[in-house]
Amino acid sequence: MQKAKQAFYLILIHWTLVGCQNGFDARGINSFHLSSVEASLNGPENSDNEAVHPPPRSCFDNTQVNACLIFKNHITANNGPIYSSTSFSSDLTDFQTFEVNIEGTDSSGYLQNSDVKINITDGQRIKRTNNGDWKYTYKNNDSHRALAQTTSYYVINTTIQYLIARGGNPTQNLQLPVDALDMSVENNAYFNLATESIRIGYAHFTDFQQELALSTEVVIHEYGHAAMLKASGGATKYFNTNTNKRCISESSDLCCANANGCSVAIDEGAADVLAVFMYPDNPGIGNVLSNDIEGLSQLGVSRNVDSEMSLTKQQAFNAPGAFNSAYSDYNGEIHVMGVVYSSAWRLTWLSAKDAGLSREIEEIFLEHLSSMTGNDTFSTALDKILTIDRAFYKSRHQQRFLDAFATKGISPTIRP
Repeated sequence: MQKAKQAFYLILIHWTLVGCQNGFDARGINSFHLSSVEASLNGPENSDNEAVHPPPRSCFDNTQVNACLIFKNHITANNGPIYSSTSFSSDLTDFQTFEVNIEGTDSSGYLQNSDVKINITDGQRIKRTNNGDWKYTYKNNDSHRALAQTTSYYVINTTIQYLIARGGNPTQNLQLPVDALDMSVENNAYFNLATESIRIGYAHFTDFQQELALSTEVVIHEYGHAAMLKASGGATKYFNTNTNKRCISESSDLCCANANGCSVAIDEGAADVLAVFMYPDNPGIGNVLSNDIEGLSQLGVSRNVDSEMSLTKQQAFNAPGAFNSAYSDYNGEIHVMGVVYSSAWRLTWLSAKDAGLSREIEEIFLEHLSSMTGNDTFSTALDKILTIDRAFYKSRHQQRFLDAFATKGISPTIRP
């Protein structure tokens, strides 16, 4: 499959001033925190939230589980690129080794509950198989796109359980509509601010065609936008047009006005952070779109936070023009700027992990979502983070946050 690591067009469809939708610009999980969450609910969790890998046995023969999914995505499951042609008619059952139990569905029989509802434009909503489970196989051109539906439900529902365990559920009782496959959305997925719904498209290149719902980090990223919006009470929907601007006047694509960042870049970065929390050992974003374990790169900046630990806000702001002078009008592009924010959180989390305190960083992250507004910059966001750390943990993590954000050239507006 041809690579799309620098596919610039993928990043120009998400946050729009006109359409009010923010989405995946094409970005990533590794050692599934989803399985860590399941372990914490059904048995002992690994120390300090270490991920639990799926066991190497036939899921379809295991009567203790009711669904067989692909771990993160088939690029991750394969531990590298898949070069042969892949399409809707491919047989991916060899990758369906991630053994899980789909739970919490309501009496409708469909993949839905009070928090999330799986719909599908190009397919048919599914119920349990004749065996009473959710073990659908990906082969023989299944017209219902069942695996896309079971995967979407599982990763969103489990991410919600992860957040509940850390202090809250921003989308409680929202019954968030999630379209598991809309073929009119090519090489993209997005959260629509106006309708408060997620729409997931498909990856389409010369020799490749696949539901993006199978790239589960993308699904979690889009859920992250919904979590930010609801946690903030809708405040992030109304962003400051002085700090968030059109990249070019005739376009609806958004850029930050300067290197200090903007609320929409924070939203994009936070959505990536949630995906990275869920797959802490493999933080690449957009593996299916890039056919690469590293994930996508955009405008010279990797969406894999571990590859951008030293990226500063000024470097990110200048990255589009430095990558190609034809893109200089896109300096400050929100997804590239979002990597500054997500990598700062990653640095803080890793520092806390070494001390056995990473869960506290995750709790601060969840709480900070509720304090965000459309007027925030990187520095004002840091102000709020430090305030929460002071309230929750008597500033135990203050220096960690200050050091991590300083690496990015970010300091608080009021020195603590």
